Amino acid sequence: MKVVNEVPQEIAQIYMDYPNIGRDTLIKEFGLSYHEARIYAWVMKHGKKVYHHDLKTKPESGNTKKVGILPDIHFPYHDERALDVAINYLLKVGVDVVVVLGDGVDCYAISFWKTDPTKPIFAKEVEQTIPLIKALSDAFPENTEKVWLEGNHELRLRNELWGGSKKLAGLHSLTITEVYKLKEIGFNYVSNIELMQNEMQPFRVGKVYLLHGHEINSGWTTINIARNFYLKNPNTQILGHFHRTQEHTQKKLDLQIDGSWSMGCLCNLTPDYRPANQWNHGVGLVEWDSDGYFSFQNKKIIDGRVL
Repeated sequence: MKVVNEVPQEIAQIYMDYPNIGRDTLIKEFGLSYHEARIYAWVMKHGKKVYHHDLKTKPESGNTKKVGILPDIHFPYHDERALDVAINYLLKVGVDVVVVLGDGVDCYAISFWKTDPTKPIFAKEVEQTIPLIKALSDAFPENTEKVWLEGNHELRLRNELWGGSKKLAGLHSLTITEVYKLKEIGFNYVSNIELMQNEMQPFRVGKVYLLHGHEINSGWTTINIARNFYLKNPNTQILGHFHRTQEHTQKKLDLQIDGSWSMGCLCNLTPDYRPANQWNHGVGLVEWDSDGYFSFQNKKIIDGRVL
């Protein structure tokens, strides 16, 4: 029986004493959600952590909670003005949860693609980025719940370890959470890919899934990203990755309406690998109730204003 430190000690001990204990018992005895119980059961069986997080913030009946979404920051290649505008907007409206919607860090120096050799090496890039992440966390009240979704740029570290540095793969100290001190700073890291690989649902708020966008192979369409992504993944969802603000709604035969939203970004709009593009800055706000119903404001940021 493998035991890893992501499982609370009291639950790990129960598994060592009673390896065949059921998830329903865990839910009843420890007050876990079904999702948490399933995660712990899988971890105890396979000895591998799964990056997940169940929101502790829950709307009470008759009330709502708010989630602020910060898409594609790409520290330290962010747009400082756009990020400041986004943060100030979320502070003004008041949010209970902040979600970095993937690609919060760029990991430029370890990209598979051709890169500018005069830019900082990876160690320096990390050194520059950690204070920026801490400043982002500190900008919000202490009781604000913070979630960091894995994007394809976070996966650059894993891919580097699976490639030329494969002998170092698997070291806990060489994960995004450890390298960038995310947990220490206050962010809970979530990998939708790991969740789906283990037959679990991706991260969601109420009835809407929050994805980065790399989880589904939808291609790099330049016409209608939100619609194209919905056709490949017909669920109600919010995604980043494409750096463009778009919306698609779909009325189904059961009279239910799905929504698919693509968000803008908070990074430099003219990077060396794609200086001419159709990108725009953006920020989002989800408000959801105890039944999971939600509203989503998919905002653009233009000339320093949230529109």
